[in-house]
Amino acid sequence: MHAVADGRWTFVAWQRPHLAVAGSRAMWPGWRVYRVPPSATPESRLIGGEGPPRVGLVAGPVPLERTPAAARELLERAGVDPADLPRLLLDHGP
Repeated sequence: MHAVADGRWTFVAWQRPHLAVAGSRAMWPGWRVYRVPPSATPESRLIGGEGPPRVGLVAGPVPLERTPAAARELLERAGVDPADLPRLLLDHGP
């Protein structure tokens, strides 16, 4: 999923057990990868008003240009070229 609003964007890829989130500088900059156990949902890793959550975090924050291994695996399984993704995302703004 890729959401864009007012020059800000967020990209989310999920396949149990990993949830990968990439955000623009105006959001949660760079990559974060979370482990989502069978008893949890992806939403449980993204809620909270204090900024990016730490619960379940296994990688991050990592600069957008250095896609973490778990995020690369998710992207490749979805047929997305991990090398091309940062350019596509940055086309929507910082």
